[in-house]
This record gives sequence, C-alpha cells and structure tokens, in this order.
Amino acid sequence: MEFLPITPITECYIKPKNEVQESKQPYYLSPFDLVLLSCHYNQKGLLYAKPNQESFNIHNFLQTLKDSLAQTLVHFYPLAGQLDTLIDKRQHKMLHIWNTWSEIHRRININNNGVEQISISRPLCHKRWIPDGYGFKDLFLPYTTPSEFIYRYSLPRPSFVIYKYQPPQLQERLFHFSSETIAKLKSRSHQEICNSSIKISSFRALTAFIWKSIIRAKGLKRDQTTHCHLVANNRPRLDPPFPEGYFGNALGVLASTTTVAELLNQNLGKTALMLHKRKQYSADRKLAEGIGKPIAVRSGFPNKFDGKVIFYPGYEGGASVDIEICFSCHSMRALECDEEFMPAIN
Repeated sequence: MEFLPITPITECYIKPKNEVQESKQPYYLSPFDLVLLSCHYNQKGLLYAKPNQESFNIHNFLQTLKDSLAQTLVHFYPLAGQLDTLIDKRQHKMLHIWNTWSEIHRRININNNGVEQISISRPLCHKRWIPDGYGFKDLFLPYTTPSEFIYRYSLPRPSFVIYKYQPPQLQERLFHFSSETIAKLKSRSHQEICNSSIKISSFRALTAFIWKSIIRAKGLKRDQTTHCHLVANNRPRLDPPFPEGYFGNALGVLASTTTVAELLNQNLGKTALMLHKRKQYSADRKLAEGIGKPIAVRSGFPNKFDGKVIFYPGYEGGASVDIEICFSCHSMRALECDEEFMPAIN
C-alpha cells in the first residue's frame, strides 16, 4: 500500500502556561522509569470526524488546543523538561495526560476563557518512589551519556552496541468486537468451566479467545511453549500502594504459560481460567475532546513486535472493544482465514 506523505503546514512550541516551583528541582527517575528508557516513545493518535457546523473555525480550535495543552503541562510539568545525566566522581548515574488535556480543553470551550488556570478532577502525584533505605543519588548506571544507555533498534546503531535482532516485516489490523459478541464469549467460558463460584471477566474471556486464535494462525510446533503477557498497573499492588495519580511508570507483566498443544486442545473456558489466576489490570476508559468522541485510535510504529495485541474501548461504547493485532504477513493472512476468529468480528 502506498502512503501519501504528510506536509507540515506550520509548527509551534508549547510551554507550561505558568511556572511551577517544583520544576526547578531535579526530577529523579525511579527504578520503574529506568528500565523503560530503552523503549520507544508510546505513540497513540485519536481520529475525529470533522465538525460540519458553520460556526466551526479551525484557527480558533487550534488556539484552544494550544491553550489547553499549555495548561495541561502545568500539571504534567516533567514532560516539559529535558533528560540529563549527573556524573559523580566515583560512579555514573542517571492515558492520564490525554484525559487531563481533554478535560481542560472542554472547559476552555465552555467558558471561552483560556486565561485562568483550570483545576483538574484527578490531581497528579509527582512524588518519586525509591526502595526503603536508598536515595535517588544511590541509583548508579555505568554510563555517562544518554546515548550509551538509550538505544533503540530503529536508530543508527552505536559502535559499542552488538544487537543482532532486526524486526520482521509486520502488518497491523484493527478488529472490532461488539458488546454482544463479548457477552457470548463470557457466557461460553462460564459454561465450559462448570464452576458457578468462579466469575470469568469479559476481558479474560476475550483475551483467551484472542490468544487461541493467534496461536492457531502462527502455526507453531505443538510442543512449543507459548506465553500470554498482560501489562498490569502496579500502583495498587505495591506495599504501601502508590496513589492513583502517581505520575511515572508503575507497570508489571502478568504471564500465563502453556504449550501450544495444551492451548489448542483445551476449550475457551479453561484458557480463560488460566488467565483468571492473574489479576486483571484496570484501565481508565474515559476520553473525550471538545469536538466530540473519537471515532478511532491508531498507534505509531514504536514497540511493535510479532504477536502484540492492544485493546481499545470500542467506538460504540458499552463493553465493545477494538483490538489492534500486530502480526507477520503470513500469520495475518492465516488469521484472516480463521473460521472461528473471523465470524466473531463485527
């Protein structure tokens, strides 16, 4: 498929609307942040229908976006900073923002006033976390510059990095599952486990269905091990727990493991039961802008790999889900011909 190039028309630099005193102090990265430095930046884009009102003015709309982003950065001031490395003589070291921006943008539109700073419904916690008995200056990395410890395979490869992996050619496609389809998968899972005391969630039932479908499409050897990794929010799981508004990375990976043969031979209910043993993470599903509800979500190229699945709330609302699957070309063709998977798509 040939893609048309995007021609920039103009550009601007947005800074926090007000100076934040805390921003004058170093904002140390926690251990959770440090382990993700080598990952690509997370790219997500929201698509909106173009307003057809005669009163809509693109220049006014862009100005309100700029004003609301400037106010949002007051709350998310670390995003307006720069990464720095502190060198010691002995050693060397180193989907809330969307909701906040949307909230501020809507209120600017309603009040038609971008002068006063707008408070937000979910304040952030910028206090950093560090293991008991340590301080941030005790976190040492054996590097002196960011280029030494931040390496991403799509960038020019530093001479000191030996990195043989090259990502294969991948295809992406979004599949829509309606509320009714997901309810049927959930009901089927409960029927197949035959245990009324166990409550299988819609998320686990759908994840089990996707996992089985992906493994069928990949055509793996039956004695091969397969894993289902779910990224989980660790904020409430730590002791003591982080505040809900903690700003920073606090993620964990929940893994379920079996063999290809076992996965394909067992029914949907048993697969969902495997996932049931892992706690489900909760996602903030509220997102709206001043021009209505997004009609679609799209992601950029970073952090893609064969078999990656991303769940988005469905456009129609309710319990519907849009699923983005990243696959090799061969596996994607097999998935599109899967007689159990495709009929479930709406």
